[in-house]
Amino acid sequence: MIIYMHMTIYKEEMMSHYHQLLNQLNELNLSCMKENLPAHLDEVAKSDKSLVDSLFELTQQEISYRKKESQKKVLKRAMFPYHKRLHDFNFDFQPRIKKKEMQDLLTLRFLDTYDNILFIGNSGVGKTHLAVSIGLECIDRGLSCLFITSTELVNRLIRAHKRGTSETMLKKYSGYSVLIIDEVG
Repeated sequence: MIIYMHMTIYKEEMMSHYHQLLNQLNELNLSCMKENLPAHLDEVAKSDKSLVDSLFELTQQEISYRKKESQKKVLKRAMFPYHKRLHDFNFDFQPRIKKKEMQDLLTLRFLDTYDNILFIGNSGVGKTHLAVSIGLECIDRGLSCLFITSTELVNRLIRAHKRGTSETMLKKYSGYSVLIIDEVG
């Protein structure tokens, strides 16, 4: 005689807690924690770390990962033509540009007084490089920034005007902490 027992076993109950944890980390969009969990558990098993210290390290990795990913997105949205810093600038090549003045601009004090900055000079003297370095500093400090050429800005505004969305477009551009308009002249 054969007796069939019908048991309903849920998929989650069949999985180990480890696999459930991986699924939960995935569901919570904690991708870095999920990726680092196996190696982290191996490391913890070999050490005398407390549970709190272990979780602290794992969450720190996730936070660091998210900050880096966020920074990448912000940099992409800023549309810089390249990522050059002030320390990359050759002041010997352009002695008329004062390093101290540029370092002062990197303090971003001009934002507190709502001052505009205008770099004037011939092509190839480093105006874009200096503007980008200020923009990168803004982003490093959590401020929004957009780099756009004057031609592109005008074209976008003309298209917005034709669509009847000029006001929306102007609000968008005025919403940035710093708007860098290159190639004005």
